[in-house]
Amino acid sequence: MFLGVLVLPASAQLSFSFQQKGFTGGGVINGSFTAVDLNNDGSIYAAPWGSLLTGLEVTQFSFSFTGDTFVPDFTSTSLGVLGFDLNGDTFLGDSLSEGIANNWFGADGFMYAAGQGPVNSNGGVVIDLTSGGESASEQLVTVSLQDASGAVPEPSTYGVLGAVSLATLAFIRRRQRTIRDRSTLVPQT
Repeated sequence: MFLGVLVLPASAQLSFSFQQKGFTGGGVINGSFTAVDLNNDGSIYAAPWGSLLTGLEVTQFSFSFTGDTFVPDFTSTSLGVLGFDLNGDTFLGDSLSEGIANNWFGADGFMYAAGQGPVNSNGGVVIDLTSGGESASEQLVTVSLQDASGAVPEPSTYGVLGAVSLATLAFIRRRQRTIRDRSTLVPQT
């Protein structure tokens, strides 16, 4: 049990805020997401870009769009795709593997997509799917790291802990047997 404190995390839970300005109607996107780089590849992915494992890297997501003349204010916690390179710069969407989208190809409500992955440009677009109102931006999504906490151990760490625990139990059992055997060798008076 005491050996658990020796485990070093493979990656930590990271909290980010993001913003995109410059929409044609004056609107601004403000949001946040929390993620863990489960496969330690230096990128955060949310399905469908990621595999079964990396599709689960984003654990929380929300954003709001406010102050636009073409699309009304709205808030969403729905995420379709997200790709962000942790080893790159502070922008999301400036490479083909990066981007963010919610309600992508949706039939109603609001859709937001930005970045090379979803919209094939550095900018973004917000669409009111009900009215057809649209506002676009040529600016990149700016990302800021807010917090790194909640370390997550690497899966192989559990195997090492199991092996060390078994070895410790075997040692304790052997020691108990040795003590018991010695006590039976003591002459009785």
